[in-house]
Amino acid sequence: FKKQSKISDFPASYRDLSFSLDNHENLGELSAMIKKHKDSSKLMTDCFIFDLFENKKQNILKVGYRFKFQAIENNITVEETEAVMNPLIKESIEIDGVNIEGL
Repeated sequence: FKKQSKISDFPASYRDLSFSLDNHENLGELSAMIKKHKDSSKLMTDCFIFDLFENKKQNILKVGYRFKFQAIENNITVEETEAVMNPLIKESIEIDGVNIEGL
């Protein structure tokens, strides 16, 4: 049977990132890297693609990811969110052909 996880009484915090990819192969690598960060984080409770756009003329794939953060014992701080997001951002832009809009 599946173990029930405790539901937090504290509000969730959300962060969105828009990635630009030069090719579709990068999406698998990006998704795997994001999953690795989610699995290793106690505070990132969910992440999913909320927007996907392909520009065939420029051969660019734009992917919008939403990251949900929530703590069981307290309100989550900006610093706690940044501690998870900064390494994720750094690692994602090291993937060849992946850029983040607005950074």
